Amino acid sequence: MRFLRTALQAAPSYDVVRLALWQAHTAAGEHRAALEAVRAVPDTSSVVVEARFLASVSHIHVGEYADAYRLLTGLRQRAPSAIIQNNLGVVGLRATNLPADAARAATYFSGARALDQLDPDYVFNLGYATWLDGDAQAAASWLREAVRLSPADGAAHALLAAVLQAAGQSAEANRELSLAQRLSS
Repeated sequence: MRFLRTALQAAPSYDVVRLALWQAHTAAGEHRAALEAVRAVPDTSSVVVEARFLASVSHIHVGEYADAYRLLTGLRQRAPSAIIQNNLGVVGLRATNLPADAARAATYFSGARALDQLDPDYVFNLGYATWLDGDAQAAASWLREAVRLSPADGAAHALLAAVLQAAGQSAEANRELSLAQRLSS
């Protein structure tokens, strides 16, 4: 970090260094310092979209969900992507006071899945959010898709087992739980 700060002093407008500093602080668990590193990237910078995204991740880590939501919705309008939709879903799951026009978390996860149909994490998140919304049948469907895309994901098998058990499908739930236990370390 000392070298990155020295590089930034030598070239204050070289914003790529701010991104590297964010990565170093984040790896050290210093999320507030990471946020400060990228907050200084101006709107005119060629790396502004990445800097704002990284700032939103830091806001999530420190529990500032309204700030993360504001940055992510701005980015979604500027440069829509699956990861932005996914992180809006994460914010939707964690925040207690988002604006009235905010969608349900499952809606954002569904948008992420539509943009990247092969990422099992987006499908898992969609299944989890759907489960939290109380739709066990849809949750089971999404979680089956998640384990199809990532057969070694023990967490997806475990959640699928819980959903199936709650839906009264004990035999399948037991198979999924057994598989989840074998996959966990």
